[in-house]
Amino acid sequence: MQKHHYRIALILALVWIPATSHALPGASYEEVQGGLGDKVSDLVFFWTDTPVVVSERCGTLRAVEAGTSTDLGSIGTSVVKCDQQQSGLIGLASHVLDDSQGYLYTYYTVKNSSPKQHHVVRYGVTRAAGALTINWSDETVIAQELPAFQPQHGGGGLAIGPDDTLYIGVGYDGNTNAVQDVAQKQGKILRVTLDGAVPNDNPSFAGSGAEASLFALGVNRPMHLGVDSESGQLWIADVSSSIQEINTGLGGENFGWPVYEGDKVKQPSIPLTGGEHTEPTHAYTASSSVVIGSPYRASGGEFQFPAAFSGAVPMADFQQTWFRMLRDENGQWNEVTFDGVSVQNVRAMATGPDGAIYVIEAAKQMLSRVAWTDTKPSVSIDAPSATYRYSANETLQLKGSASDGEDGELTDGYIWDITLRDSSGNPVDSESSSTQEMTYTLPDTVDINGSLTIQLTVSDSAGTTGNAVLELQPAATKVTYSTVPSEGIVVTLDGAEIDTPMEKMYPAGTVVAVSCPQEAVLGDDFELYIFDNWSDGGEPSHDFVVPEQDVELICTLRKHGPPPTAEPPVNVVVDAGTTDTGSAVQTSSDSAGGCHSSGKTEANVPVLLLLSGLLLWRFRWERFAVLFR
Repeated sequence: MQKHHYRIALILALVWIPATSHALPGASYEEVQGGLGDKVSDLVFFWTDTPVVVSERCGTLRAVEAGTSTDLGSIGTSVVKCDQQQSGLIGLASHVLDDSQGYLYTYYTVKNSSPKQHHVVRYGVTRAAGALTINWSDETVIAQELPAFQPQHGGGGLAIGPDDTLYIGVGYDGNTNAVQDVAQKQGKILRVTLDGAVPNDNPSFAGSGAEASLFALGVNRPMHLGVDSESGQLWIADVSSSIQEINTGLGGENFGWPVYEGDKVKQPSIPLTGGEHTEPTHAYTASSSVVIGSPYRASGGEFQFPAAFSGAVPMADFQQTWFRMLRDENGQWNEVTFDGVSVQNVRAMATGPDGAIYVIEAAKQMLSRVAWTDTKPSVSIDAPSATYRYSANETLQLKGSASDGEDGELTDGYIWDITLRDSSGNPVDSESSSTQEMTYTLPDTVDINGSLTIQLTVSDSAGTTGNAVLELQPAATKVTYSTVPSEGIVVTLDGAEIDTPMEKMYPAGTVVAVSCPQEAVLGDDFELYIFDNWSDGGEPSHDFVVPEQDVELICTLRKHGPPPTAEPPVNVVVDAGTTDTGSAVQTSSDSAGGCHSSGKTEANVPVLLLLSGLLLWRFRWERFAVLFR
């Protein structure tokens, strides 16, 4: 069986990289419900409309919300041993099956057991009208014979992964020699199905007789486990006497204890299984008890942390008063603290449906929460205006501004997202920028029924985001296509023939390829027409840029032939000696040999008729020849 990939470090080249810590505003602390008893131990959530379930070390469970605490029953003091420090009901996990059924997994010390041991037991849970019921008779033992000779060195961590497998943290129980032995359960992380069977994809380990449910080894006291609901990565809070570790793995890891503790070689005389180990993801020096919750993946709620904390791990320490989020910042896991947030003696943490992180504070016997209350930045898109209509091939100037109650005017953290869509809503163009102002140039053509979405998102110093969205429509121009003469002339738009007259709507600035024929034979008499002009002055085929105002685009053809002229003069003969001031031509007797009158008026009618006939024959022949070109 193939091992999962995991990070390793050579024994002789262990590198310790401490994480940095920085403080942010934005979060606040609030007490929710007190009076939970001095042995309160863990908490889990089920459905979004049901209260949090809180456990007490002697086996009692309650449904708790602000102002109320409802008894859900008990495993029973005859079953649970809780008379020693850190014994009893020490771990919980929840799993929802559907809208009305789920499972509660419990990890407790068994009373009067031989040998001394912990059990993991599952109980059925039902939901009705927002209320929870634990069905104590619906009981299934998931794991048993988990060593409990020294409960103060036990584990207790439970977590359910997105693949519906259950992770169980088993402490070393005072037996350091057993931790690196793959055949024993001490100092191990086990993985089973929700029914307690061994998954067929568990990692394999070198050594004989390896425990079938073994997932990882080399831990001290894995009191708290968490699983990233997106990646499936396991997180382990490993408690120690001097160095607190937070480890991560996908299976097959050896975290090195007791040979290594943090960056220190602790017991080199114990053989290290596999000869190498995985370094902690995070560690700090303290003689106390680290507590973690699952990576933060809240998808909504009134108190949801900003997106910058998605995947961050809530952490606290039982002996200290700080609350932190362990966050991946450019590949380095750093601690983020929060101004004004302080907690005491934290036993457990879990993310609630409202996005807050709920905390069990043992000394206060209190359920409290850390909520995100930072005000969102107020964001404005100042240009273009909300009524602006865009055009093809236009360059838009985008300007924005933002302010925040805590930071005042914001000049950083701007992100523009521009999306141009067609009439079906499909993106056809997009652009982004991280400046306070930007320009965006639209393509040569845009869908007249499409839209342009402009979104500006601004983050404040705490990572809280606000946004503004502008939906713009294209500027529309009506173009009427027509011809002179009005019939028989074929016009094409972008290569497609149209019937004229025709009206079309365009975004202003759209470029249309228009074409009109060079010549055409029209009418019943088959008269030849040739191209004269487009009304915009363009060539027969040219690109027409749609203006902002409605327009008529006309293609004009004229009849073929010479331009029209005045009628030719007619020669006239009048009587000699007669003066006719209204004649076009006047003649008289001319002794030098001019034109002599015959005594009557004559016109050269035959000559004119002949010339007209020849011209008419020529025009008819040219029109006929065009038809057969």
